[in-house]
Amino acid sequence: MTLSSIAKKNIAKKKSALRTEMRHTLQYASCTKEKLRDIATYSLRICQRIRATHWWRYAHTVIAYHAYKDEPDVSSLSRDTTKRIVFLPRTLAHPHSIGALCKVLNTPRIESSDIKHYSTPSWTIKPTSKINTTLLLSSPCLLLVPGRAFDITRARLGRGGGVYDALMSLLCVSNMCSCVGLCFAMQVVPYVPVEAHDSTVHAIITERSLY
Repeated sequence: MTLSSIAKKNIAKKKSALRTEMRHTLQYASCTKEKLRDIATYSLRICQRIRATHWWRYAHTVIAYHAYKDEPDVSSLSRDTTKRIVFLPRTLAHPHSIGALCKVLNTPRIESSDIKHYSTPSWTIKPTSKINTTLLLSSPCLLLVPGRAFDITRARLGRGGGVYDALMSLLCVSNMCSCVGLCFAMQVVPYVPVEAHDSTVHAIITERSLY
């Protein structure tokens, strides 16, 4: 076994341990109705912080996501989509691919076979066949990226499927697209182990701070 392969295994173990730690932390943070209300409040604060950034102000296109119950819920941003198109990555069926992007419509329901995977869905989504990156990156674009953990160097730990790393590498090669990580303050840790294929974000927003 080479030194390189040993190092990769060590990093993989550290990632796995951090994912487990974050899962337990987030499970505890959402284990009661009172704590779930706190999580909902934190999500609204994060959305307020997003709206206050220059990235949001100047973006023509915003790529958001449907939140799991332990992720910041950004569905309230759909109220501000009159002048921009918002997409959702649909990735659960193919965890190792980017999947189709979905256009958001301002209606209080969701039409998707993946509805069971999402918490309190509030957007209607319609799948599209492919990503037109030329059109997408012809004007300022904002990609909102969830994660299991982030550190102050803006390194990100995802769920392990590599979906957002692929999406960021596709979109963030352009100066037109800004990638902003979203998480709760409890998910910002001193150090996130990274590998060569891992992408970093341009900024991190929590309910307390912008890094």
